[in-house]
Amino acid sequence: MGFQGNLKSLSFPDLLQLLTMGKKTGTLRVTYGERIKEIYFKEGHIIYATSTCPDDMIENILLKKGKITRDELAKAKQVQEITGKGLPQTLVYLNILSKEDVAEQVRAQIEEIVFSLFSWEDGEFTFEDNKLPDTEYMVTALNTMNILMEGTRRIDEWARIRKNLPPDNTVLKVSPMVFSQRDEIRLTPDEVQVLSLVDGERSIEEIKEKSPTGELATAKAIYSLLMSGYIQKVGLKEARTKRKAEEKEILEITVKLYTNAFNAIKKVLSEKIGKSAGRVVHKSFEEVKKRYPIVGNINLDSEGNFDFANFAELVRKLPEGSRMHEVSVGLAQLFEDLLSLSYSLLGSKVKDQIVQTIKTETETLINENLESLKNSGVYSDFMRLLKL
Repeated sequence: MGFQGNLKSLSFPDLLQLLTMGKKTGTLRVTYGERIKEIYFKEGHIIYATSTCPDDMIENILLKKGKITRDELAKAKQVQEITGKGLPQTLVYLNILSKEDVAEQVRAQIEEIVFSLFSWEDGEFTFEDNKLPDTEYMVTALNTMNILMEGTRRIDEWARIRKNLPPDNTVLKVSPMVFSQRDEIRLTPDEVQVLSLVDGERSIEEIKEKSPTGELATAKAIYSLLMSGYIQKVGLKEARTKRKAEEKEILEITVKLYTNAFNAIKKVLSEKIGKSAGRVVHKSFEEVKKRYPIVGNINLDSEGNFDFANFAELVRKLPEGSRMHEVSVGLAQLFEDLLSLSYSLLGSKVKDQIVQTIKTETETLINENLESLKNSGVYSDFMRLLKL
């Protein structure tokens, strides 16, 4: 028998313990805003988990950890369209990763999705009995009690570290002693990763976003590096209110940039293949929407024309910390898929025409907002994809 509720009345650790002690089999779905996470249980043990958050998706995890390249990911997605298999199976099929390596990464992904829910204090949940996922990569049942203890420990540790860390908008730089005592410095792998991201311009918040080691591990590394004197505080970034205004502006610019780019691709496709262009656009759109639900907020008519009229307003309802990231990742992925599919259909000779049309349609907007686009990272992502 299923049930439902809210995390305000029943915390996630208590909910997890309830399902474990009851030896439940089925799917727990937790929703907060646009974020949806599902955990699958078999006789009280966790066997799989999924999430709509871009940072939780296996392809972004593998890219962030350097396990695969964007070219390898693009190739795998092309094969996926033919076979209909999931990304993990496709990576193994193409010998990009071994089956053991994929299984290890999927297991780590499941654990991180579960651990992330320990910090949720609000959100609707439902549990549906005997509903299990159709996937090859269910893990050998994780010990849910061990997960419960580790998750609780992480929350306690995170609270202690957060109390001793500077504000998130604190900018950090590498201390001169790192360069003068290089041979004597001993760092953990997590500290090495974080140290490589400290450049005198990034804030703690920005370092957390770029770090491949997870928020808690990154925070611990920052704290350790600060205490040892290997990194120093430089100052603070703009006030939060100013950053919110800037984010709203860059969000609107980003939407306009990709709107122009999508329309340019559609224009060339229509010239070359006529009404079939709409089907091509729809194919990419539907595939990307499955992996990045935020893309589903874009309206697409039957002829493949994009309408972003309500998109910016809808995404502003997303959590502030992840909003810009989710938008830029989702739009960039749709852009990449449209480009790849167009190139494969029309051939290399038409590639230059597509690129030139996109540049023409976006040039004015980019020139007028170049600094904002560069500061947000949107410009570098856009230009990199344009060179695929």
